[in-house]
Amino acid sequence: NAAIEQRRNDSSFFMEERVRRRTVTYTIEYGNTDFFLNGYTHEFSYFGTNPSFESGGNKDVSDKGMLISLGHDANINEDISLRVNGLFDAVKRDFVVNSDGSREIRLGTYRGDLSVQSDYAITPSLAFTAGGNIEHRAGGFHKVYDVKADSNLISNLLNNEASVEWSAFGHVQYELQPFLFTGGVRFIQNEQFGSDVATQAAVVYQLSDMSSVKAMFGQAFRVPTTFELYFNHPTVVGNPNLVPENATNFELAWLWGSESYFVQLQGYHSVYQQLIARTPSIAPGRAGTYENIDEFSSTGIEVEGRTQDAGFVDVLFAYSMVLNAGVEGQQQLLHAPQHSLDFGVHRTFGDWVISAKCRAHSEVMGSYELIPWQSTIDLNIGYRQRLGSLDVVHMLAITNVNDSDMLEPEYIRKHPNINAIPSTGLGRQIVYSVKVDVFR
Repeated sequence: NAAIEQRRNDSSFFMEERVRRRTVTYTIEYGNTDFFLNGYTHEFSYFGTNPSFESGGNKDVSDKGMLISLGHDANINEDISLRVNGLFDAVKRDFVVNSDGSREIRLGTYRGDLSVQSDYAITPSLAFTAGGNIEHRAGGFHKVYDVKADSNLISNLLNNEASVEWSAFGHVQYELQPFLFTGGVRFIQNEQFGSDVATQAAVVYQLSDMSSVKAMFGQAFRVPTTFELYFNHPTVVGNPNLVPENATNFELAWLWGSESYFVQLQGYHSVYQQLIARTPSIAPGRAGTYENIDEFSSTGIEVEGRTQDAGFVDVLFAYSMVLNAGVEGQQQLLHAPQHSLDFGVHRTFGDWVISAKCRAHSEVMGSYELIPWQSTIDLNIGYRQRLGSLDVVHMLAITNVNDSDMLEPEYIRKHPNINAIPSTGLGRQIVYSVKVDVFR
């Protein structure tokens, strides 16, 4: 009993002490050229952590990231258009791992992507799209850093070579009332894992002006990350023998909509091959690793509905349920809830706005014991005022009104003392914010 109580105490942690966020976003459009820049810094610390991670308690964690995009559109003629886009993004995280702050984990990576796409309207009912891209992915770094000596102690990546992947695709769309047919194929070439071909197709049948039925088929391909291949750490060790994972998805959907209402009912069946999963350690003191697992499938339904300018309030509703995952699928989806629900309402009164949102999901298995049904509720009230050339929006938010932990299964480290991790951070919060736009 004492051991069980210790595990339960060990599963409740993270009381945030301080959070500081800074975000800068620029968007520039000049003729047919557009430029986008986003940079952010997110720094936070905790009053304490659970016993399994106490060495870094009360110390800062820093997340930094940047995204830059430059694109250009050109019309070759009235039927053919062309877009060229370049993208670069990078992320970095630093966090302390000992009590005196002299040792940090520093990790980060970046990637660059160049893409080209052309759209060709062959006839009013037939269109064709073709394009391709090349992506350079840095291997990244994950190091133990000595702050006082200003030097790296250990590299936790056994191999951090960069990789290059390119792809070419074609997509066709043909309309023959009341049908709409689409289909496409993408060829992918990865310098480390070879080539793959992914296809997709869809048929839409228009039942009426307001409703339609849609059938879809699609494939996906993902190569292992550097972390999954070459990470070397006491908690988990990479597996250089991993192969790419594949997924095949079948969907059938019914849609109904008008100017103010929308409803969608969708069923799906997905087949996963060579999915990369993290496995727990086989003995105390032994690290877990990554493995390609046997083929498995899952079947489920999703329901979505919303109203807009329909009367008293606007409503958003979304529900999903996993119907059948098979024996292997049940094992792999052990930490995913069978039922998930999102519900929200929104009402505008002149310059005032009020909204509420609820999120809930069914019981789910944690690391070693069941997590019961959970829900969280957010409330918001806002007021917009115009002060000369200023447009000011005041917003008062009460997040997590019911003070729920919204526990998430601890399936990353698979630590034997941690059943779940709270995802709501600060618990119930009352936050006031103001946004000011300046008009000339």
